[in-house]
Amino acid sequence: MDCTVISLLLIYFRFLPTVAGEESSCIPGQWGINCTSTCPAFCSIHGCDKKTGFCYECLSGFQGKYCDISCPLKCPFCDQYNGECYTSCSINCRTCKHSTGTCWYCKPGWYGKECELPCFSGCDLDYFSLDCERNGNCMRCLNGWYGSKCEKQCENCFGACSKYSGSCKHCVAGFWGTYCSNKCKGTCEMCDKSDGKCLLCPDKYWGPYCSRHCTSKNCERCDINTGICKKCNAGYWGTDCEKQCNNCTDKKCDISSGLCENCQVGYAGEYCNIRCETSRCSNWYCNRRQGFACSFCKYGYWGTFCENKCIGNNCGQCSKDWGICTKCTAGYWGHSCEKKCPVNCILSCDKNSGKCNYVSVQDTFHHITESYCKPGHWGTRCENKCLEENCESCDLLSTPGLCSKCKPGFWGQDCRNRCSPEKCMKCNKDDGICTLCKNGFSGKNCTLLCHGQCHCCNAISGECVLDKCSDNTETPNAAIVNNSLPIVGIVLVICSIVMIVIVTLFISLMRSRRRRRSTKNSAQHQNIEDATVSYRVSKKREKD
Repeated sequence: MDCTVISLLLIYFRFLPTVAGEESSCIPGQWGINCTSTCPAFCSIHGCDKKTGFCYECLSGFQGKYCDISCPLKCPFCDQYNGECYTSCSINCRTCKHSTGTCWYCKPGWYGKECELPCFSGCDLDYFSLDCERNGNCMRCLNGWYGSKCEKQCENCFGACSKYSGSCKHCVAGFWGTYCSNKCKGTCEMCDKSDGKCLLCPDKYWGPYCSRHCTSKNCERCDINTGICKKCNAGYWGTDCEKQCNNCTDKKCDISSGLCENCQVGYAGEYCNIRCETSRCSNWYCNRRQGFACSFCKYGYWGTFCENKCIGNNCGQCSKDWGICTKCTAGYWGHSCEKKCPVNCILSCDKNSGKCNYVSVQDTFHHITESYCKPGHWGTRCENKCLEENCESCDLLSTPGLCSKCKPGFWGQDCRNRCSPEKCMKCNKDDGICTLCKNGFSGKNCTLLCHGQCHCCNAISGECVLDKCSDNTETPNAAIVNNSLPIVGIVLVICSIVMIVIVTLFISLMRSRRRRRSTKNSAQHQNIEDATVSYRVSKKREKD
């Protein structure tokens, strides 16, 4: 054999498995030796043969090896090879065999040969995510339904009933029997399922069939068997609810004893039948058990019945049991509030020691500070005067007696320096820079007039501010501008006159220009007329 042929045969058999492997390993939709060819367009998702390219199955409406031929007119499915038309499945069919038109599985909620029948509404379709069977039978029924297809309704059952017999386990209120088809007799609200004997009667009724009235008209509910009252109407108690509750809160008392849960305001005792007559009980609340013994007394009184006045004329409040004063009126201190507070305390002092109490103080410039001494004094009892004459307040703790705030118009560590000049109403304690000027002035020394069209200006810069200022009210670094109003008026008048002059000059100029243009136009028109007349005369002469 020729060596060339042998070599070719060896190469063919060497690569034969590879080619076969390539064909078998094509991705869906491709075919051929190198899987370079695409399956026909109307092949189904199952693809085509890897060697021949024939479709395994056609899409709806097509036939042929390559699914390139349409099915007959109005035929949605046909045989791939002979074109015979198939009958389509029902719309309720989930899986259809197109070759025979047979439905294998129905969509949820449908049954029948062609899935044309809906499952009964009593069928529990969510039970284990199952549908009804192909014959319509259900695995489980919803509450209130029974039967093989859950097509029957069990009325008056409380909860589920037997799927096959329809018998009830429990009945709704007002019915009894195996199928809860019997109605409880009389006015009975609930009866025994087996014999219909009444278990619960409406208010004011009792007996086997709730046909009897409770004995007392004030009885709200009585025993179903004996008729003895178990609950009275609000405000009554006793076996027959013949007794009234006295002054109980919300008219509630024990049905057997008549004891109130709580008493109304102004009453006491277990039965709330004791009136707290004393007007000295605070808010008219008195002790529940002791009657007239008030729980709290009004200010100035003490004792079991608040019958005693607190000891001492200046005692504002004392203990209810012993009368010992616990709070003095303003300006007094001591065991019985018999001592006056130091004269230089601002308002009050400690009851036990007599030391002045801290209070909030507002000065002439509406500044609020915490202090306990009147201006110019210091010490625990404000018994010492500040060292300097012009000192309004001095240090109370760290450096006793050293001035911490000067009187208006003075500055310096000892407040001996007067704010300068006279137009300065108040200045900084440390450097003397003016913080409040007289009306219409500004600057560190209040020597500059406020500028701008405003009513209020900054005392340092003179810039206008929006705050309203007054002579006696300190607005930080601000002053009032009253003298600027005449100046503003004069400026406005001058501006108005200047504007009138400018407008008058402008109007005169425009009129003058119009006159010049009019004169020029008239002269030009006259020249044109003269030229026209001359031309006509010359022409006439030429003709003559």
